[in-house]
Amino acid sequence: RPAPAEVELVLEVTLNGTARGLHPFVQRRGELWAGAAVLRELGFAPSGSGAERQRLGALPGVKVEYDAARQRVALTAPLAMLQLSTTVVGAPEVSAQPASAATGVLLNYDLYGAQGQGRTGSMSAFTELRAFSDDMVFSTTGLMQRTRGETDDWRDQSVRLDSTWSRSFPDQMLTVRVGDTLTGALPWTRATRIGGIQLSTNFGLQPYRQTAPPTAFFGSATLPSDVELYVNGIREFSGQVPSGPFQLNTLPRINSAGNAQVVLTDSLGRATTLNFSLYEAGRLLAPGLTDWTVDLGAVRQNYGLSSFDYGSEPVLTGTMFAADPASR
Repeated sequence: RPAPAEVELVLEVTLNGTARGLHPFVQRRGELWAGAAVLRELGFAPSGSGAERQRLGALPGVKVEYDAARQRVALTAPLAMLQLSTTVVGAPEVSAQPASAATGVLLNYDLYGAQGQGRTGSMSAFTELRAFSDDMVFSTTGLMQRTRGETDDWRDQSVRLDSTWSRSFPDQMLTVRVGDTLTGALPWTRATRIGGIQLSTNFGLQPYRQTAPPTAFFGSATLPSDVELYVNGIREFSGQVPSGPFQLNTLPRINSAGNAQVVLTDSLGRATTLNFSLYEAGRLLAPGLTDWTVDLGAVRQNYGLSSFDYGSEPVLTGTMFAADPASR
C-alpha cells in the first residue's frame, strides 16, 4: 500500500531552545511544512496569508530537527527572522511598608573644651531637644559658650539656633515645616535661612522608591541564556532570559560616570560580553516625578549671634524640578 503523499501532524515545538507548545504541521515527502499563521504564532515575522504553507527547511538560516518517535520538532532560527516580545528582567521592586511611629523625647548634645596658654580657655555645648509623635516632630537647637582670655574672667554666651515643627505625609511624599528652615535652592544658587513656613517634596518618606531614571540595557539572545550585570566591576544582577530581545532594568548605584558589562552565557556555554558607559546624577528624576519647594517667611539675620533676629520684609521663594516628559 503506498504511503500518503501528505500527513497532518501535531508536534511539540521548541524555537531556539524555548518551548512553544503544540502546533499543526504537514509532512510532505519527508519534510515539514507549516502555514503562515502557525509561523506567526511561533514568533516568525509576518509573511503571507494564513492559508499559505511554507517548507521549514527552505526558510533562510532555519535549522529543523524532527524527532518522529517523540513527535517533537526543534527549530533554530536567526533573530532577524523572528518577532519576539521583549523580556524585561531586573531587580525586583520593593513593596511599600507601613510606617510605624512612637511618642518620645530625646536630647542630643556635643561638648567641647580647649585649654590655651596661660589662663585662656573655652568650653562649648551644642544641644538639640526633640519631641516626636506619629508624623509630627518638634526640634530646637542651641549653642552655649564659655570663654576666658589671658586677663579676662569667664564670659558666657548662649544663643538659640533653629526651632522647627514639622509634619510629614508619607503617601504624598510631602513635608510641611513651620519655624526656622532653609529655603529650596537650585544647583547654581544658595539657600537662605528664614523663619516661616515651608512645603516641600520629601522623597525620603518613601526610601524604597526609585526616584532616579531607571538604567536599562537592551540586548538579544539567540538561545536561552544566563545574564549577569557588572557595574564598575561589582555584580549587580544575575538571572535568566529566554531567546529573543530583552531589557535589563537595574537600580543605579553610582553618582556621575561609570562602566557596565553585561555577560550572556547561552545554553551551549558560549559567553558574550557587552560593554556600556553610563551616567547617573542625583538630581535626575524618573518619569512622572516632580521635586518642588515653596517657602514663605522672613530672612534670618545674624545667625549664630542672635536668637531672634529676623528681617522686616516678607520673602516668598519656590523651586521645582520635573522629569522630561519625552523620557516617558
